[in-house]
Amino acid sequence: MKLRHLRIDRLPGIDTRFELAALGDGFHVVHGPNGIGKSSICRAVTALLWEDLGPDRRVQVSGEFELDGEIWWVERDGGSVRWQRNGSDMPPPVFPASHLHRCFFLGLRDLIIPS
Repeated sequence: MKLRHLRIDRLPGIDTRFELAALGDGFHVVHGPNGIGKSSICRAVTALLWEDLGPDRRVQVSGEFELDGEIWWVERDGGSVRWQRNGSDMPPPVFPASHLHRCFFLGLRDLIIPS
């Protein structure tokens, strides 16, 4: 699943609308000083993909993903999550169990410390 667009309208730690747009193929690295929203981006994606995770009432985020050549759009407003595939309402794709969510995000140490 490839993230193509992310919009954060409301999320603890983000004071104004924040967007990542036109994300292409490949590996993306988000870097910068403390307090610019790096961890918030991960929390927003987590809140979209795993409905039972994330700060329910204080989150309003949306994203567009590509999966097997199809475009999936998801919007979360509080505890309400809505998925669409190619413009039609759909149940979400199948994801690993939410307790495994940390396995899908790499931190700096994961990238630079040899295993």
